[in-house]
Amino acid sequence: MSKPAPARRRVFALVPCAGSGARAGTPIAKQYVEVGGRPLVVHTLAALAGVRRFSKILVVVAPEDEHYEKLALPDDPRLALVRCGGETRGETVANGLAKLAGFGALPNDWVLVHDAARCLVRAEWIDAFIDACREDGIGGLLALPVADTLKRAEAGRAVGTLPREDVWQAQTPQMFRFGVVCGGSTLTAQQPFNNVVRVAYQLLASVLGGVQSVFTAAWDEPFAIPTEQSAELALRTQQVLAYETNVPSVVDPLGGSYFIEALTDQVEAEVRAIIDRIETMGGMVAAIEKGMIQREIAQEAYRHQLRIESGAQIIVGVNKFARPEPEREQLELYRADPRIGERQRQKLAEVRSRRDDAKVKKTLASIAEAARGNVNMMPSISDAVKAYASIGEICAVLREHFGTYQEPVAL
Repeated sequence: MSKPAPARRRVFALVPCAGSGARAGTPIAKQYVEVGGRPLVVHTLAALAGVRRFSKILVVVAPEDEHYEKLALPDDPRLALVRCGGETRGETVANGLAKLAGFGALPNDWVLVHDAARCLVRAEWIDAFIDACREDGIGGLLALPVADTLKRAEAGRAVGTLPREDVWQAQTPQMFRFGVVCGGSTLTAQQPFNNVVRVAYQLLASVLGGVQSVFTAAWDEPFAIPTEQSAELALRTQQVLAYETNVPSVVDPLGGSYFIEALTDQVEAEVRAIIDRIETMGGMVAAIEKGMIQREIAQEAYRHQLRIESGAQIIVGVNKFARPEPEREQLELYRADPRIGERQRQKLAEVRSRRDDAKVKKTLASIAEAARGNVNMMPSISDAVKAYASIGEICAVLREHFGTYQEPVAL
């Protein structure tokens, strides 16, 4: 008896509608300002109502809102209202997400967030956006190319024109997942069982930050890939936090913390400064070619090591509370089966004996042609994979055209 197909994840719409109009400078909240004879939010909801696959369209207003229920709204039974808007958009969205569970939303369902005052959107755009994001592990942001000239201002005057190539105007529908890896470069070979504690704290910090997807590294990864037992412990670390602490039951446990908000502002400012530098250099590709990215990574690695060696940054078991570790020689680490390589070679030979070689050659030729041109190479690579061309064969074609990447030396 065949297993039933897994249920397709549903899509919910969440509309933050709790703004006060302070930033827009309007006498009433901008979502209630009329354009074309209707408030902005009514235009927005009409577009969302045109998307038939939404299971529910939840509008989040401020508790004291006196305007929304007086509107001539679309006649759609999926429209629902909750009065739990917060002082910020982030708080309003977080409160709305918590309320969605009461309307049947499950943890794996998708939620599209769209601001009430962003009415320049069409149902077909949103449908296409959902199609693009639904099978994606992260999500996306709907944006349109900037259609007009951009000016740079100084002292209240326009002083220059900014290039608008690859500049996009966000339309605010967002479908995102927030993923984090815990461990990685913070794991140490010294006193390696301390890594269990490190990963647990990093996991807690991730959940407090609103993570939806998280990977926890195993304690033995400074030495080798995890054993089955260490991988299971990494998984159990997540499960203990999820099921025994109730931390995930609260949407934003640190909401309102001045310290957290100040750190967020600081990180945002530093990120913006780096993005501006990359834009000035001509974009990410140019920054890589000029060695800027590698230089930044190397410099930060150097500064990090200096902090450890000077004692400015404490790493328990490394530069503080260190001791001899004769037991480290007795660790049971992953050992690869030496027969794996031979078995894989046999499988590859078997696949090659059964595949259509003419089709393989044709798809590899398509990759070579795409490499010589200026087209998306993924369709031709996908066709080659479906014809059972090996990764080595595909890379050989790409290597013949592009050569082998040599990381630029950046000092």
